[in-house]
Amino acid sequence: GREEGAEEHETASGPSDEELAAMVVGVRLNLAQALLKLREFESCIIHCDKALELDPTSTKGLWRKAKAAWGTRNPGIAREALHGLLQLDPGNAAAVAMLREI
Repeated sequence: GREEGAEEHETASGPSDEELAAMVVGVRLNLAQALLKLREFESCIIHCDKALELDPTSTKGLWRKAKAAWGTRNPGIAREALHGLLQLDPGNAAAVAMLREI
C-alpha cells in the first residue's frame, strides 16, 4: 500500500531514464571537450565512447573522438568516427576536411 505509492512518487518526481541518459551524455561530452583542449586525448576518447554508448548518434561525441584519435595519431579510430559522423551529417565540412587530411 503506502510504501508502494511513496516509491512511485519518488520515481515520478525524478528525471526519467531518458533525461538521466541525456544529462550523462552532456557531462561526458563537456569533459571530453575540456580534455581535448588539455590535449589529454586518451581520456577524451574514453569519455566520448561512454557518451556514444548512450547516444550513438551524438555528432559532438563522434567529432571530439575523431579529433582526439587524430591527436594520438590513430587514423583508424579517427576515420571510423568521421565516417559515423558523416552518415549522420553528410554535409559536415570539418569532418570531410579532416578525412582528407588523414
